[in-house]
Amino acid sequence: MVRRNKNGIPHVVVSLAAFLFLGLAMLASSGCSPEPRLSGGEELFQKNTRIAWVRQIGGVEGNDPFCVGENLVLMGQDRNGERRILREEGSYRKPLFTPDGEGVVFSSYTERAFYYVNWDGSALRKLAGGSAVEVWCDPTGSTWVYYMDGELLPDVFSGKPVKRCRLDDPSITELVWEKTLVSTDNFQLSADGTKAAGLFPWPQVGMVDLPSQTLYPMGKGCWTSMSPDNRYLMWYFDGSHKKLVMRSFDRSIRSKVRINTMPEAQRHEVYHPRWSNHPRFFAMTGPYRQMGKYNAITGGGEGINLYVGKFDPDYRRVECWYQVTDNPHADFYPDLWMETISVANDVIIAQESSISPRSVPPVEWPENREGLVYVWRDGKSINGIEASGIGYHRCNAVRKGKARYGRSHEMEVSQGYFSTDGSDAMLADAVQKSRAFTVAVNVRPALDQAVEEGAIFSKGNVALFQSGTKLSLQTGYEFRIQLGQIEPGKDHFLAITCNAEGGIQYYLQSKPVEVPDAAVDYNAFFKGFGSQPLTFGALASGQADWSGCIDGIAWYDRVLAPAEIAEMYAAFRAEKAASFRDEPPRLVIDAKLVEISPTPSPEGIAPYRSALVEYLYEIEQVLEGRSAEKRIIVQHWVILDAVVYPLDREAGTTYRLVLESVDDHPELEGERISSELIEPVDVYLDVDWE
Repeated sequence: MVRRNKNGIPHVVVSLAAFLFLGLAMLASSGCSPEPRLSGGEELFQKNTRIAWVRQIGGVEGNDPFCVGENLVLMGQDRNGERRILREEGSYRKPLFTPDGEGVVFSSYTERAFYYVNWDGSALRKLAGGSAVEVWCDPTGSTWVYYMDGELLPDVFSGKPVKRCRLDDPSITELVWEKTLVSTDNFQLSADGTKAAGLFPWPQVGMVDLPSQTLYPMGKGCWTSMSPDNRYLMWYFDGSHKKLVMRSFDRSIRSKVRINTMPEAQRHEVYHPRWSNHPRFFAMTGPYRQMGKYNAITGGGEGINLYVGKFDPDYRRVECWYQVTDNPHADFYPDLWMETISVANDVIIAQESSISPRSVPPVEWPENREGLVYVWRDGKSINGIEASGIGYHRCNAVRKGKARYGRSHEMEVSQGYFSTDGSDAMLADAVQKSRAFTVAVNVRPALDQAVEEGAIFSKGNVALFQSGTKLSLQTGYEFRIQLGQIEPGKDHFLAITCNAEGGIQYYLQSKPVEVPDAAVDYNAFFKGFGSQPLTFGALASGQADWSGCIDGIAWYDRVLAPAEIAEMYAAFRAEKAASFRDEPPRLVIDAKLVEISPTPSPEGIAPYRSALVEYLYEIEQVLEGRSAEKRIIVQHWVILDAVVYPLDREAGTTYRLVLESVDDHPELEGERISSELIEPVDVYLDVDWE
């Protein structure tokens, strides 16, 4: 297939070798060293390079990083220096280059509309209502502006649907995606336009295959971006806002890249990272040094400047930095455009790779979706059900109390539980109408699960309890059916079917287990079924606390046949085996506390509700395990469910620590992390915290 630009000139598809020879020639003289080097922007702009951004003026507060106010100006810089693209102050947000670099599309937050302007500031025109999120040129040479139509949720800047309109004729529109909410700041396309990386919505990181309208989960975090080629490689921020998590569509790449390595930003957070049209270069803003009403990002302050980073060939580190701006005002939302190959050749890069971009991630469990009304596979999955009229019905499970995620992203409940918070109305309505259900759940009771009765799950007047090693099912608020026994510390895949005519059937590891006959008043039972939210690890009141791990939850509004239950169990067991993690090695030490990072407030981490803080320790004695480092960083939980659990610790004091490497805890990737530490030492998680 031959691509042509808007002038009808054919694009040439080049190999990786040609790309490296030609595309990187412009910076061959940069002399990048093994340690990241900071250069001035003048070196970056020796070739035809352009960058557009929004600057907050009228003081040095820098407290509008999401550009919702009107004391803003639209800025640009190229080889001729820095200038205002438009002279007027006003509402400007998220400038986006057209693929040829000759124009900029930007949004007005206060007007809820988006505009086009030429790079030289001429030909300003309004395109449509909504918020622009991406600009892309199709194989015919037509340029499309992707935009969010409809109202935005102001706290997370999300909305739906995503549409697109022709830049040359905005009256021509097409629907792109409407199944989920999408965050406006983080939607970006692959070069061929078939994949979109984004937040669907925050904190669910995903990649959409647009032709099939399928959403694939990629992790939890924020501020996603897509590599501007066809490798389908994306990133998202980890919880510290200091590292990017790299992930490819086929899951063959997973790495972390620290992006606050220039001298001015060490210890501090950075923001607004966005891939340029060159796969090795990206732009971002920072450093964010002072705390604001909510966090360091909203704190703003002086010296929030633009930086351009260059990845190493393996995308594991930033090998060079270029500081673009240096002024007392705050700069936000950069977009970088680079003419990587001569205009005469007019090349679009379609980089070859050892990655298999066409391989498709597996279908989410359970594959059998007939009658499925609630699903929660684990914390990293989409956990959604396609529903006509609304797209995806998101099956929420919100952490309460001290509940957390385990190393395989399962629910880990002790002194806390998970709740749907009333978002399970579809489940209640469907079951009350069908007067039948099947619920499947995988549970692993804690070794120290109390003898006192605990609720594994509850929904209205149905609940599954464990007392010692015995299971019982509550059917109605008074009646109990004894189901059998389970062992602590082991996985048990349980399934229960119920209908008004056929009674109750119980399955353990997909095998039917005989249960006592029950004289259940099914009319009363189904009538009271949907009166309270679905909870896991306790009753909806928070009472009957249960300790253990839960995942693999599927609830149907019909009775599944034994063969269907066996098939679901086999698929789950295979997935579980494929993702099985051995117990990680532990490090038990006596260590002196050297440096403390501040504990944030619940308001300061919003919209997050949990956070860890990093402390620096000096090892005095190793009691178990081994460490090659004399100093280590330890992450401690300090906020859970918007409640602060302060650490009563003082620098200079020695503490006993039980630790595991954070590399063995992938569930932490999306968690908010407060840190002012910069020492390049190993990082551990405090696992002895209660």
